[in-house]
Amino acid sequence: MRRLIGFVLCSLILGLPKWSEDLSAQDVGTPPANLEFFQQLALQHSPSVHAARHRITSAKGLHVQAGLLPNPVVGYHANEIGMHDSNGAHGVFIRQRIPASKKRNLDIDIAAQQLAQFQFELSLTQKRIKTDVAISFGKLLIAQKRLDTLVRLEQSALASMQSTKQLFEAGQSGQHVLLQSQLEYEQSHLQALQAQQDVKTAWYTLQSICGTSDSQVKRVSGELMKIVDPVSWDFIVESIIQQNPAVALLSYRIEEQQLRLKRQQVDTAPDVDFMLSFRHHSLTDDDVANIQIGLPIPVFNDNRGNISSAQAQVKVLENELDILKIKLRVRVSQVFRDYENARLAEKRYRETMLPIAEKNLGLVQKGYESRQMDYLSFLTAQRTFLRINLSYLEASEKLFEAVSLLNGQLLDNHLAN
Repeated sequence: MRRLIGFVLCSLILGLPKWSEDLSAQDVGTPPANLEFFQQLALQHSPSVHAARHRITSAKGLHVQAGLLPNPVVGYHANEIGMHDSNGAHGVFIRQRIPASKKRNLDIDIAAQQLAQFQFELSLTQKRIKTDVAISFGKLLIAQKRLDTLVRLEQSALASMQSTKQLFEAGQSGQHVLLQSQLEYEQSHLQALQAQQDVKTAWYTLQSICGTSDSQVKRVSGELMKIVDPVSWDFIVESIIQQNPAVALLSYRIEEQQLRLKRQQVDTAPDVDFMLSFRHHSLTDDDVANIQIGLPIPVFNDNRGNISSAQAQVKVLENELDILKIKLRVRVSQVFRDYENARLAEKRYRETMLPIAEKNLGLVQKGYESRQMDYLSFLTAQRTFLRINLSYLEASEKLFEAVSLLNGQLLDNHLAN
């Protein structure tokens, strides 16, 4: 119950916003190109998910196989051939090995534990993919916003260049001002072209992660992160360590190795070899039956080497779990730092600096167009507006990535495996 409550609280605090389903470039009836759409698309097409599911199917087969008894052996045998010039004794036999119940039950438990591990691996893979998609989607969304800003700047630079040209032709401005305005327009035009390429690259990256190859760049639907309230670092660490599938997977591996240790400890429990035979003796014309039961005696091999090895493997995995928790704590501290810095910056830019830059640019642009301000003041306001907007988008991108990582329990980069 505590884990469930922690998960719900973490989702409420750090949860990704519900993306708007409005997409201007889409037709009615077309699925919205939002984050959830791309995550589901990636899960459907990912070879990693398919491979994980096939491993589960394989583990299910091994689990069934572990519960099956060995096949009986049926054969023909003959002995005492030629005794007193007779044909000897001829007959058939059936032999069955009956494994010790302790060993068989442990084999079944080990197979079941491996099945549970592969099921957790599937969950881990799906989380990694969804986190990768979220980060890639955020980069595309920010690239769109950046392009919108630069296009607006390009239009503003074009308008100022046209105004400067009119002033120059009227003899109210020097040629150097006109040349400067032309350079500003060319630079803004180049930045807009480069931003278009960034959008294309972000789109192709997202499509590659989703396992599709749609070459037509589409506009995705979503809003930038807007998180104001701070979150407790201790709460985040506890939630991630408790809910992280990698921790659960390693815990399952420890339980499996403990079962393997028990399996090695009971390995000397004897399997019963049972044989029953029937034969006809041609010398006496008698029909006879033989019963044979055999048990191995653990005199020379008490399996001490395998037991010692299995004990050491348990300790290795327990230490690996401790190391994983330390790594998670270290990475949480780094991601949480990025989250806090981005959250503070995004809030400051959005609530204070963006409105000031917007208002300042509007006032200066009107003043320049009405001949009340010089071009240098307008140029300074324009550059400040661009710098503040791009810095805001950079903070938003870092916030988006940090929240995506925290929501995904730091599980990302699924293609690295």
